[in-house]
Amino acid sequence: MNCEACGASIDYRFPTTCLNCSRELVTANSGEIPTHAEDQHRLRLKVRHHLVNVATTLGATLLGLVVGGYGTLMAAAVLFHLLPHREVSCGDGTVIGFLVLVGGGIVGSVLSATFAFENRIYKNPSCCSHR
Repeated sequence: MNCEACGASIDYRFPTTCLNCSRELVTANSGEIPTHAEDQHRLRLKVRHHLVNVATTLGATLLGLVVGGYGTLMAAAVLFHLLPHREVSCGDGTVIGFLVLVGGGIVGSVLSATFAFENRIYKNPSCCSHR
């Protein structure tokens, strides 16, 4: 909307006078400005939808923890058997196994949580309409 006197651009939602020339603004429709509060309230997710999203993200995180840890442990075991054998004590194998399990679990849980969050079941239509 532009001021009729000076032509300055005006955001019609806030001021009642022009900031450049101090002239009172008169709108063509002097009724109430629609805010669409009813539509915004309808588009919000309910608590149960948020709980389902949290539950699926936690479930995917736990599944990624187990699958990532087990997968890296099996990959490390195959790689360890393919390498030339050398004298290794039990402590070395335990440390390698523990680090592989923990590292794979962390990577698996982070990747699965990210995937579950990006592909959640219930999305708020008002915030995700740009996709």
